[in-house]
Amino acid sequence: MLGWIGGAAFAHLEVAEDGTASGRFRADTVFFMPARPHAAPPLESMTLGVGDVSHTKLDPELLRDYTALFVAQLAVPHTKHAWANGDILALHDVESGSGADVRPAEDGGWLVHQHGPLRLWDAVEEVLTVWSDARRPDPSAFTLTVTPDRQWISFGGPEWLSWDLPA
Repeated sequence: MLGWIGGAAFAHLEVAEDGTASGRFRADTVFFMPARPHAAPPLESMTLGVGDVSHTKLDPELLRDYTALFVAQLAVPHTKHAWANGDILALHDVESGSGADVRPAEDGGWLVHQHGPLRLWDAVEEVLTVWSDARRPDPSAFTLTVTPDRQWISFGGPEWLSWDLPA
């Protein structure tokens, strides 16, 4: 588990002679319960329909896919998500208090509300668009690298995207 959205994947790492480790995530879906210290803080409620308004063409239903959850939480690792009324995706960053909700728009597409210092939906939309443009590969397309000073996940090689993890 990498974040609080709920996407999970296991990586198979090989340790080099210099002590660094690198490897790809496994393609199969995994489920497990996080240890209590790793669980997200409880959330009393999420505020919906407030903040800056925009539109998106990216269907939030994509976040019902386990690999999409894995990918999304790379961009927003401190964020929890929930579904309201079955078709409204709500995102809440437990560290910054930022929030976003995405709901069907009357004229097609989806209406987005975002508030707080982080633009959660913008970050999720960006990473899911790159992933979708790459034909939605499973987690084995992502690499985990660990050194004594840094650990990160990359997608598509060093020239594409990477995300630092807590070391």
